[in-house]
Amino acid sequence: MSSLGSQTCGTLPAVDSSIPVGPAAVATAAPSPATFGLLLVPLPLLAYAVLRAFAVPVGVAEDLVTVAVMVPLGGPHVVATLRRTFGTAAFWRDQLPLAMASVAILVLVAAAAVGSAFFGFEIDGRPAMTHLLTFFFFWAGLHVVQQHAVVAARLRAHDREPAMRRRAWLGAVVVVTSLYPVALFRMSMARADGGPGAAPDALATRCLLGLGFDRQFVDDYVFRIGRVAPVLPDLMHQAWVWLLVGAVFAIATTCFVVSVRSGKRSDPRGDSHARFVLAVALVGTLVPLFPNLDVAFQGVNAWHCCQYLALLAAPMGVAVPALGRPDRRSWLLGVAASLGLVAAILLFALLLEWGTGGAFRAFGHEEPPTDGAGRVLYRPGGVLLGYYLLGFGFLLVHYLCDTVHFVARGARASFR
Repeated sequence: MSSLGSQTCGTLPAVDSSIPVGPAAVATAAPSPATFGLLLVPLPLLAYAVLRAFAVPVGVAEDLVTVAVMVPLGGPHVVATLRRTFGTAAFWRDQLPLAMASVAILVLVAAAAVGSAFFGFEIDGRPAMTHLLTFFFFWAGLHVVQQHAVVAARLRAHDREPAMRRRAWLGAVVVVTSLYPVALFRMSMARADGGPGAAPDALATRCLLGLGFDRQFVDDYVFRIGRVAPVLPDLMHQAWVWLLVGAVFAIATTCFVVSVRSGKRSDPRGDSHARFVLAVALVGTLVPLFPNLDVAFQGVNAWHCCQYLALLAAPMGVAVPALGRPDRRSWLLGVAASLGLVAAILLFALLLEWGTGGAFRAFGHEEPPTDGAGRVLYRPGGVLLGYYLLGFGFLLVHYLCDTVHFVARGARASFR
């Protein structure tokens, strides 16, 4: 397989002539697009439960789970993007606007992290980093959904019959909406002023209390990512948003299942496509139900990264949709980069705790610190802050470059 480092952002790897092509070769040599990486989804939650059972603090357990996903999967999948963008002269020569936008993202993330943590920089009364994390969540969700949509579309890319095309688009609606009904439900519980706990007048809050959940659980169940409640536009606090999205998802899923069952005999490619769409629907519904979203979404992240590396290695021009087996050398380079990043973050966290006399803790404070007036201070753990400074910006660059990548090549190849 040709090296990922030789690819530019808008291209996919060329087919290695030594790899046999055709349905039989793909069936025996390539992972299934419908199920590849799916079993990784529950592992972060299981690991977190085990760590908490041994009384590991919440912050430490979350960071350990994040590292366990980042080293073998998250890091390599970001490095794969950086190698075929930052690592090529063609990227800086031929795609200068994208390159400059990528550099601007790195500067913006570093400025937001430093300004929020050390200088109290706020926007509308909230730390600037909180606004950036809100943007990150929506972009991350779009990125994952976009990749799932590309895989689903490739599984039906050769369909020409109107009924099969309608089924493909039904599946696309299921995939695109699957992650949002429960997430929006929990977002609507957030207080408009950004205060702690759930908004008492929110329909979602009243629903949970009516089902018998105690007030403390409901307050803790408010949507949080990066251990903070995101800054949400007023629209996200409206009950009709999650009700509408949930209804669209439920109707589309029902119609898709009916369509698959009614056309099962006449649709030889339908099983693989249906398995993938329903797997995405199941994961998108169940994962946001778990109280700790930072851990729960690591399962989705693991599946996404595994699938992404296989997509980059996919042979193009094969008669049936397929994934490829990622290049071992490229993967090892990504793992090495991840381990180096973890070491740098840990060193930064320890030095920060020592240098600030404990004002910043390596793994964060058990309870948010406050100033003399009782106002909560933005004091992320040193590990989390180190990640924001050293790794988070490159993740957003990966989102940007691969949004261009999928839009320029993936969608056109799939929905032609």
